[in-house]
Order: sequence, then structure tokens, then C-alpha cells
Amino acid sequence: MKRFFIAAALFAIATAPAFASQSIDVTRTASPNASVHINNIAGSVKIVGWDKNSVHITGRLGSNDQHLKVTGEKDYIDIKVQYPQHSNIDEGTVLVIQLPRASSVEAHTVSASIDASEVVGPQRLKAVSGKVTLTSKSQEISVESVSGTVEVKGSAAKAHVEASSVSGDVEIADIGGELDGNSVSGNVTAADSKLQRAKMGSTSGDLMYGGPIESSGVYEFHTTSGDVVLKLSAKPDAKFDIETFSGDIRNDFGPKAEHTRRYGPGQELHFTSGSGSAHVRAETLSGDIELRVAD
Repeated sequence: MKRFFIAAALFAIATAPAFASQSIDVTRTASPNASVHINNIAGSVKIVGWDKNSVHITGRLGSNDQHLKVTGEKDYIDIKVQYPQHSNIDEGTVLVIQLPRASSVEAHTVSASIDASEVVGPQRLKAVSGKVTLTSKSQEISVESVSGTVEVKGSAAKAHVEASSVSGDVEIADIGGELDGNSVSGNVTAADSKLQRAKMGSTSGDLMYGGPIESSGVYEFHTTSGDVVLKLSAKPDAKFDIETFSGDIRNDFGPKAEHTRRYGPGQELHFTSGSGSAHVRAETLSGDIELRVAD
């Protein structure tokens, strides 16, 4: 009987679930402008800038066969969650990473969300299937998701911002400088922004831009199947070239649009407002275009 209970106990241990939550608490010395690379397949990644010359990693591993590998010196730190090969990931790893504000950050995930804030150094964030959210004062921003929403709020005054999603919306707010915003199947929105150059596009989705038209600025909006709405905060000094293949054009700043063909559904509108120093071009194959005075 005793041998039976021992065998039963050993069997229970052998067949127990392989996963257990393992806490993470790792600290590494870092330069004020260290380059930090982060890789996590599943779960989530939260990045927060702080005023210490160190990288502090907390969170939990999804199972006891997952491992956190931290390599590099103070100028370059690589953080990677290692998963066993050919295994099903029932639960991903949750990472919370505090790092120097001026760090250069590059984060890659597969099925994990990314949330970053309080970092002013260059940032490159990419997820395959997950939402990417960035609150920043950085001058160099690149954010993308294959299947997920992308949100960027804030930037330096003269930043270069790239934001894209294949199957998801792209939402931009309160940025300055230059923007390249694109989605294949989703809407692209840029609100409350002060841009010298904007290039926004979607294959199947609407475009909305809200903000001033800067002197000598260049603004391009193109969607294959969707509407374009431009909410301009003041009477713009710009030359406008607006075209639809199948759709209407509404203009609050000048002349009415004309039909491109006598009996066709498309319209076009070409006019100059004020000095015409900037150039605004908007086109859609199937959808309407509106030039509105912002509320």
C-alpha cells in the first residue's frame, strides 16, 4: 500500500501542468542614452522611461519552461523571452521595463501588446498580432502592427513619425513635424497635430486630418475605398488639388467642385486659398472628400 501512494504521488508530479507563474525582478546598469532591444512572443510589454541610469525588469513568466535572457553592457542591453521550440504557448510573459528616458528603444512582439511612455529617445515598436500604444516626446518614432490598432500620442516639435497597420486602425494625436501614416484595411486619423508634411493612405478605410496647414507644407491623402475629411483650424494658405473617381466633394473654403465627366460620378476641385504657399492633394477612388472648418 505504501508503494502505491508513493507511485501515485510521483505520477501526480509528473503529470502536473508545466506552467506556473514565475515573478521577474532584474536590474542592469545602463547609460543615459542606452540602446535597449526587447523581444517577447506572447503576453505584453510595458515600457516606461524614468530618471535612473538603470534598466529594471519586472513582471512574470508564463510558464516554467520560459526563460528571460538579459545580455549586453550598459550601452546596449538585449532583453529576450525564450520559449521552448515546438511548444504551444498557453500563457505569455508579462514584461514591465523601466529604462532611462533618453534610451533608444526597439521592441518586437508576435502575439503581445506593446505600451510605451515617458521615453524621449528614438523608438521602433513592432507587433505582429497586438495593439501598439505610444505616448511620447520623441523625435524619431516608428510604430507598426500587422493585425492590431496603432496609437501614437505626442512627439517632439519636429519629429518624424511613421505609423502603420495592415489590418487595424492608425490613430495619431498631438504630434509635430512629419507623418507617414498608412493602413491597408483600417482608418487613419491624425488630430490636434501641427505638421509640416503629412502623407496618409489606406486601401480600404477613411482618412481624417485635423490641424493647421503650415506655410510651405506638403500634405497628401489617398484612399482607394473610403472618405477623406480635412478639418482645418484656420483659413489655409494653400493650393488644393482634390479629386474623386466616384464620390462628392464638399468645400468650406472656396469654389464648388466640378464633375470630371459630363455624366460621370467623379468630381474634381482645384483652387488656391490665401498665398497658396502650401500644397494639399487629396484623392479617393470610391468615397467623398470634405474640406471643413474645424469646430
